[in-house]
Amino acid sequence: MSRQHSVWGYFAFALLSLLLGGGLYWLSLGTSLPDESSLVAVEGEIASISIIDDLSGEPTGLMTPLNSIHFTLRDNIAVFRYPSRWPGYSDLYERLSFKVRVLVIPAELQQHGPVTVYALEQTVPGNWPYPAVSITYVDIDHALNADKRTYRGPGIVLLMLAPLLIVVGWGVVQINRRSPREPKAD
Repeated sequence: MSRQHSVWGYFAFALLSLLLGGGLYWLSLGTSLPDESSLVAVEGEIASISIIDDLSGEPTGLMTPLNSIHFTLRDNIAVFRYPSRWPGYSDLYERLSFKVRVLVIPAELQQHGPVTVYALEQTVPGNWPYPAVSITYVDIDHALNADKRTYRGPGIVLLMLAPLLIVVGWGVVQINRRSPREPKAD
């Protein structure tokens, strides 16, 4: 006697593949940076620095991918935000001090929320044993584009796998229709 083949797995994995692939591809589109020429420079000495959880907006002691570094400058009321997706995030908290020059969107300086930093240049005293932190606009742009490429490849593969699984599942349904069913025991 012929046996019926299960088909639900093909369709379930096709749906899962479609959702995951679509999500990864959407992440690969990401946000683009503003033009460098539209940014303005703000400089000053670091007054305070903290790690903020991006979801809750509360200070935290853990450096995770969902956090950002917030800092203030002396004689400036703005709070500056350095996102965890930007390069150099992991050691910036420990090294951020002295005088810095940052590039920001001018309109954000007028708002009450944190101002995103698109470049950061630190000036250190001559006798300081460590090199100054220097993260350029180009460094941030390259890091974001690399992240986009990382998500795009697997997303496309998963999106291509979904129709293949649907076709295979539909083929198994057709095979099941043609084969005789086993009688049910009473």
